[in-house]
Amino acid sequence: MKTKHRNIKVDTKIVLVTMTNSVGGVTTFDPRAELDDGSMSIYILKNSSIIKMIKNLPAFVLGHLDDVEEVEHLRTNVLEIEQYKNKGKIKTRIDGDESFSLPIKMEVINNAIDIIVPKVKN
Repeated sequence: MKTKHRNIKVDTKIVLVTMTNSVGGVTTFDPRAELDDGSMSIYILKNSSIIKMIKNLPAFVLGHLDDVEEVEHLRTNVLEIEQYKNKGKIKTRIDGDESFSLPIKMEVINNAIDIIVPKVKN
């Protein structure tokens, strides 16, 4: 895995990339994230036991992932992910749906589109 400033080699089954503070309807998942901040958050879940994962569930729901030893968090605007062990094709998922195989490159293009929303009537 590569960002603009780091190369990271990690053995994991889960890498989560988010663009907002909400994941799976949990709006407190990443309190630092802003929709228009030009960055993505990357969460690397280090291989751990199911018991530890269950124990840390409240931290996931409350957005306290910095308190979880098994999670590495970083923010960047460019990310490349490739597999370093040849165990067949690894598929990614976008919003739960099967997507591209590794390797992938993601880049946030800040202010690339304008979104128009109606005014809220008081």
